[in-house]
Amino acid sequence: MDETDVYELTNRLVSVSSQRHSTRRGQANPPEGYIFHYTTAAGLQGIVESNCLHASGAYFLNDYSELEYGRKILADVFDQWELDNPEAAQDLTAELVYDLRERITDEKGREALVHSVYLACFCQRDNVLSQWRTYGQAGGYSVGFPVVLGAIRGVGPESPSYTSLLTRVEYRREKQIEACKEILNLILPVADDRAMQRFGRTINVPTYHGPTTAYDFMLNVAQEMLVDEILSFKDKAFEEEDEWRLIVRPRKFLLHAEDDRGKTQTKIYFRPHRGLVVPFLKLHPMVEGKPGGKLPIARITSGPSIDQGRASASVRLLLTQYGFPDADIRGSQITVAPG
Repeated sequence: MDETDVYELTNRLVSVSSQRHSTRRGQANPPEGYIFHYTTAAGLQGIVESNCLHASGAYFLNDYSELEYGRKILADVFDQWELDNPEAAQDLTAELVYDLRERITDEKGREALVHSVYLACFCQRDNVLSQWRTYGQAGGYSVGFPVVLGAIRGVGPESPSYTSLLTRVEYRREKQIEACKEILNLILPVADDRAMQRFGRTINVPTYHGPTTAYDFMLNVAQEMLVDEILSFKDKAFEEEDEWRLIVRPRKFLLHAEDDRGKTQTKIYFRPHRGLVVPFLKLHPMVEGKPGGKLPIARITSGPSIDQGRASASVRLLLTQYGFPDADIRGSQITVAPG
């Protein structure tokens, strides 16, 4: 048992984590190949004129309890693990669980998420009555984007220090718990290994951001996987939304090739919303890793309360004015009873 064993353990983490990430991206392909962002007429105009989408600070979304929901699920999983493993209270594995709890589910974890996580929200369908009730009364639209290989084709964060991950929201509590346990079952056996127990705090391993101890490397990988997972959790009461999320945040492990280790200062923008000043990041069309081209808008559907003929004509003029390729423009066929 020596340093070589520790390197093999961290390499194993890289392998299993990368494999799980690839599997997850492979599952992030909606049945029709598109996801849809619902917005107001002003929102549609802003998307086209600015040629970008916004990823808003997760803590400042309309219902910030969504952020707390995933943290609570993970805290329950940690509680159960500690009940099931009282004999591990003094070893490195228990220390890892303690540190993950502190970083993610305790108060310090909330602060970290507030300052680093941004979300852009979409639906799997482009004609959902509950969404029209939110946006359609004054004239709403759904904007469809193509998903290719688990990503919105050619769209990425403006800052090279942020990485985006597209994921489908999970509403079933049993599946949420299962996903958290699956990650722990990948990570904790590495912490249990005698080589990691003995040398994890003293041996450094190379990483993209510089050398770090094997233990900290393990902690960072586990934290990254768990945070991405819980950000895709939502209460079953919202299941009708069929939501997808683009999670945008800095990462230490699953990085874009363009990540420059924070050398480029991140541009954070702000907009007023319901009495708050909401932070957001810009998501641009990308060509070879650099901003360029047009957002891949494939379909625009006007809500049921709008005159379809005039909506179609005005949207077509808007797209033509700003040089967007042809998109499928249609009107909702849902009949909304007068209020």
